[in-house]
Amino acid sequence: MLLAGLIMLAGHIRNALKNPVLGLTCILQRGLLFHTAMLIYQFIPGVFTGVSLITMFYLQNLLCMPASIAGDMISCTLTCEWHS
Repeated sequence: MLLAGLIMLAGHIRNALKNPVLGLTCILQRGLLFHTAMLIYQFIPGVFTGVSLITMFYLQNLLCMPASIAGDMISCTLTCEWHS
């Protein structure tokens, strides 16, 4: 499967270099700001996922809370509207 993906990627790059409109995307990908933006785009969701995972482990292991109750607490904090 990895080999098929690499072959498809090579074909896409070869096709993009021949077509001037698609080649523009290759030029954009060389910019430092583009690389920085893509890194931020990839890492921010990972931070939120990691925090949720650490919270689940904290609730289950340190507070000896069952997984079903810990999951209910996490889902409620993510979806419930808080009223003051």
